[in-house]
Amino acid sequence: MVKLLRTLGFPEPRRNRTRCILHDGENSTSFSVDADRGLWYCFRCGEGGGKLLLVQRALKVDRRAALHYLADLVGVQLSNQPLTPERKQEWVASIEERELMEHFRAKFGSRPALSYAEACVRDPEFKDWLREDRAHAQAITALLIVFIARAEGVEL
Repeated sequence: MVKLLRTLGFPEPRRNRTRCILHDGENSTSFSVDADRGLWYCFRCGEGGGKLLLVQRALKVDRRAALHYLADLVGVQLSNQPLTPERKQEWVASIEERELMEHFRAKFGSRPALSYAEACVRDPEFKDWLREDRAHAQAITALLIVFIARAEGVEL
């Protein structure tokens, strides 16, 4: 959040407060920032929100332009193509894979068994099987976690 503020031309916050450039304010404490949560609030304007709204207000652009600005800032290329059902399914699957891997990382860190879990999750046949048999996917995931835990000597 602080990097975004600097990029937009805000003065460096001190104790989570700075001058609001949205209304050319001069009070050095009128703009409050919660960098951990990515939120802001201007006590003079009475307006606040997240990063997207901040970019919209600071640059006086619409939501789409603000999204492209933020994407460029973090080095991500946004597509202007419509989201097809196939593309949406790929996107949902990638989110599910990331969530599953985050769960494994939270439980096991970077232990060798984690490599096994990653191999299972990334294996196309394993992923297809889980997708086809959604009713059992949670049970399979739980069994994989138990297997890894036992291999690592972790109590569940």
